[in-house]
Formats: sequence, C-alpha cells, structure tokens
Amino acid sequence: MALRPPSHEGFARSAAPRTEAACNMAIAGIRRWGYGPVQMNPRQPLSPYYRAREVPVISLRTASEIERMRAAGRVVALALEAVTAAAAVGVTPRDLDELAADVIRRHGAVSSFHGYLPSWAATPFPAVTCMSVNDVIVHGIPDGRPLAAGDVLSIDCGASLNGYHGDAAVTVEIPQSTASSHALVAATERALIAGIAAAVPGGRLGDVGAAIGAIGRECGYGILADHGGHGIGTAMHEDPPVSNTGRRGRGLQLREGMVIALEPMFHAGGRDGYRKLAD
Repeated sequence: MALRPPSHEGFARSAAPRTEAACNMAIAGIRRWGYGPVQMNPRQPLSPYYRAREVPVISLRTASEIERMRAAGRVVALALEAVTAAAAVGVTPRDLDELAADVIRRHGAVSSFHGYLPSWAATPFPAVTCMSVNDVIVHGIPDGRPLAAGDVLSIDCGASLNGYHGDAAVTVEIPQSTASSHALVAATERALIAGIAAAVPGGRLGDVGAAIGAIGRECGYGILADHGGHGIGTAMHEDPPVSNTGRRGRGLQLREGMVIALEPMFHAGGRDGYRKLAD
C-alpha cells in the first residue's frame, strides 16, 4: 500500500498545547456522560489529551521541545521497566497497571491513556496502560485474570509531562513461552529496528512502512490492518499516521524535527484481519 500525505499536508514549526481551561471544560463534559460498562479508576487523573487527534498540520519540533518529550519518554521507560520486572505467573494485569500508575504519579506526570476518548470509542479508556495478553493484539484493558506460564503480554504506556507526551510499548514473554511465540516477538522487534533505521530526513514515510512490513511478510505473519504508528508531541496522537506497510520512495517526505511513534504489530497465522471486542 502506498502511503499518501494527509489532505491537509503542511508543516508548522511548533504547536501550542491546548489551554488548561479548555481541557478542564472537556473533561468535565465526559465526567457528566457516564461510562457504560467500563469503570474509570477514580484515583487516576484523566489524560488532558483524551480525544482523537485534532492537530491540523504536521509539527516540526524544536530541540527544546524534543528534550521535553524525552523527559516524558523517560517516565514511560521507567514505568515499563517496573512493570516488566513485576510481570510473572499469578500477577494480574490490573496489578501491573496500578504499578505503572504509581511510577507515573511519582514522577509528576499524567497518564496519556486514562480517560482517552477517540471519536469511535463508546467509553473513555479506564486504565493507564494497555495490557494485551496472547491473542489480544492491542488496546487490551487490564483485568483481574492472573498471568499464566507461557503467556505473551504486550504492555503499552503513555505519559504527559509539562505538556508533552511519551508513548512506548514492550512485549513480555512469561516463562515457558513457546518457540513460536518467541519467534513472533523477535520478528516484531527486528521490524521496529528496521523501521527506525528507515526513518531519516529526506526519506519517505513509505520507506518506514516498507521496512517494517517486509519483515512481517517474510516471516509469514499477518499485519494488523488500519493500525500503526503516529505522530506525537503536545497531543498523544498527531499526524502523520504511520502504516506498518508501504512502498519505498512513496508517501510523505520525512523532515528533521518530525517526531513519530513506530508501532509494528504482527500476528501469527498470516491473515491481516481481526475482530474488535465490545469493550
């Protein structure tokens, strides 16, 4: 699939964070709506950037902005490090989510995920991490089912610090995982490294998708349709969307100062299809 630039293609040197008053007004609005079957964690503050991306142009970040994003990324890295170390047989994803929440809180940051409400979702996201076990590919809600030997756990975490976001994920293999599970995780990690190597000024967004997708296809894995990476900065999800497939030399030209999150997602079986659960 060839990546095409967004219809509003353009670049801005910076994008100002939304005002605190606007965020508070929007948050008050969703608190009045109710949440259906999903229960929010009352001890966690809502993400100030919970809606779908609204950034009209691709922002080129300054060196000082990237340093602020690096600080947010460090908080995310510390949370993932703590959760990875604690993931074991008998521990529940909900326990791990509480641990991540504590790390984020202790470092003065706010979860980017808790209360996130894109336009297509029925309810705000109720946790600070996505915990996806085994055949749940992405966006799993942490629950109280204990992890078992051989489980494969994807942990996605985001944090906002001083108006800028960090977003990262790791996959943990609970001991006694199968050889096929290990191969899937290893291939996805290789695809991430390949995508990073292809993301250079002057290159094209299609180069990144092609580098990621080539590894998935050569290993016989399915590539999750219409899911991938994204721009990131003063909002968790910004333009451009970053596909996990593409054609080299096609798509948006990459420029110095663009900040993108790469999110390769492969699944065993070779098919790209998936189904979305009710929650």
